[in-house]
Amino acid sequence: MTAMLDAFLNTIERLECVLDAETAALQQHTGVDLSEFNHKKRHGVLELSRTMRVLDEEALEFAQGPLHRLRGKLEKNLSILEIHMRAVHAVSDIIAYAIQERDSDGTYSKRMSQDRG
Repeated sequence: MTAMLDAFLNTIERLECVLDAETAALQQHTGVDLSEFNHKKRHGVLELSRTMRVLDEEALEFAQGPLHRLRGKLEKNLSILEIHMRAVHAVSDIIAYAIQERDSDGTYSKRMSQDRG
């Protein structure tokens, strides 16, 4: 069982490294390949769930500290991703509005209705 616990703890460490790297890249506003990070996170979670299934209660109790630390990193990563998603939505709204304004012939614009009144 020690080998499985070691594998479990190593998987947690790898997931933490991926989360730390993604979070840092997002915070530094560098180009981020989110698909690559998502692939690594999915793979890590799959590996984590597989090793977790074979651990006994004592091993899982021992792993509570690393799991708690992982949870904190997940929460921080989620928070940073949410900020970026809100920014993406705001930018897409601006672009959609600009396209709509460009394509509009002014038929229903406020200015046209004022000119008629």
